[in-house]
Amino acid sequence: MWRCGIISLLGAVILVVAAGMAAAEAADEQLKREFPKTDFSRAVVPLESIVSGGPPRDGIRAVDEPRFDPVTRPRLKL
Repeated sequence: MWRCGIISLLGAVILVVAAGMAAAEAADEQLKREFPKTDFSRAVVPLESIVSGGPPRDGIRAVDEPRFDPVTRPRLKL
């Protein structure tokens, strides 16, 4: 009976490790598609730690007409 439990546990561990490896490989491919000119062989951080997301290229508007407040005026606006 305990043998069946150990085999099940071992199978679950193998499945989790294989899924993690597949996810890391997919993340590598996604990074290569997003940044085709980047040489990832020189990376100093693990590629799995790089998370895609955020605004797209040119997705943040420029501040063309900034508004300045005097220092004496409180800036707390909630």
